[in-house]
Amino acid sequence: MQRGDLQADDRQAALADIASESERMSRLVQDLLTLARADAGLHLERRPLHLDTIAAEVARQAQQLFSDSACRVAIELEPETRVCGDPDALKQLLWILLDNANRVTAAGGRIELCVGLAGVNARLSVADDGPGIRERELERIFERFYQADASRGGSGAGLGLSIARWIAQEQGGQLSARNRAEGGAIFTLDLPLLANS
Repeated sequence: MQRGDLQADDRQAALADIASESERMSRLVQDLLTLARADAGLHLERRPLHLDTIAAEVARQAQQLFSDSACRVAIELEPETRVCGDPDALKQLLWILLDNANRVTAAGGRIELCVGLAGVNARLSVADDGPGIRERELERIFERFYQADASRGGSGAGLGLSIARWIAQEQGGQLSARNRAEGGAIFTLDLPLLANS
């Protein structure tokens, strides 16, 4: 059915809504496919790489993408941080964490992305200055389809963090979340460190 009485602005808004919903559905299908492959026993490749280089690339892209929300991505990188992993999967994990942080960070807020050393591990962390996570939800947020309260930007399908944890485990690492004393949450990925050659 065609409506001739719609204003140009209304048509544009409707088209934007349709495009946004289509993009959301596409992401949902991709997430479901990733989890189905994980359930079927898919294993990710692992090869030596620089975690700091991957983080710098994603942070640069995120800063441009998040410019509409006016939050800043601050980065601190330990150079030559070598791990064994799948670069595309680690980028996906990082995008999940940054996207979640962006959803809860207010305009003018700050997201902190750090890559450093923690004993025998490389440590990647993403911190936001949002409302934090209820203590009872700190582990549940990694379950499939689980959505934390609406203050954490619960507009997704509840699949991202379960995918991120699966990626971490496939890379021989561990992904965890906790609240920060100064407010907000921090997600930490620990991966076995490779010696520099």
